[in-house]
Amino acid sequence: MNKSVIVTGGTSGIGLAAAKCFLDNGDNVVIAGRNKEKGDAALKEIGAPEGKAYAFACDTTDEAAVKALVDFAVEKFGKLDVMVTAAGAARAVKIHEEDAEGWNHIISTDLTSVFYCNRDAIQAFQKQGNGGAIVNVSSIAGLCGMTSSHGYSAAKAAVANMTKSLGVTYAKEGIRVNAVAPGYVKTPLIAGLPEERVKSMEALHPIGRFAEPSEIGEVIYFLASEKASFITGVVVPVDGGYSII
Repeated sequence: MNKSVIVTGGTSGIGLAAAKCFLDNGDNVVIAGRNKEKGDAALKEIGAPEGKAYAFACDTTDEAAVKALVDFAVEKFGKLDVMVTAAGAARAVKIHEEDAEGWNHIISTDLTSVFYCNRDAIQAFQKQGNGGAIVNVSSIAGLCGMTSSHGYSAAKAAVANMTKSLGVTYAKEGIRVNAVAPGYVKTPLIAGLPEERVKSMEALHPIGRFAEPSEIGEVIYFLASEKASFITGVVVPVDGGYSII
């Protein structure tokens, strides 16, 4: 039976790659991003079938907007089966130079938004009474820490531990909560860096390269699928060996 899926941060990168995986497997998807027009363009880019996918403008740091997002998916598809939280932001500032505004922005974007999405998805699952799956996007920064990204590292570590807590809390209700912790992923932002910097970053991964967004998206799809039916409360590093060394 086709699933109804929400992917936040779904207009590009990991989120869009995950949305494509779900669509390619026949599921119905709502991708959420701050700009609906960008979302519509992203769906066209991946060849989303008409009536199977929608873009929804949503600032995931806004509690009411997240509720509206969940309600929209349920209205369009009659249910919600999967929530993927790929929306986020990075900020590289040493803590002695950080200000409250910058810190609060990162915590709101990378942690509080995940709380809203997880809470509202779980409430929808409970109302339906047939379980569901959540896949949060943490980061290697949440497992290992990252130089000069203290707020980001703190938020992603919190997402990882929240995932574990939710996984064991709601397991008996048939609600599975897992996370991925990607290493560096090939994105337009990475492509804009100097070649020497890119090579030094690639060398941090024993595999010797960055991940393609699709490589993260496939793991997200697996964790949300029945093939992962006995997996909950885990954080899966998808990092080319980064977190091992």
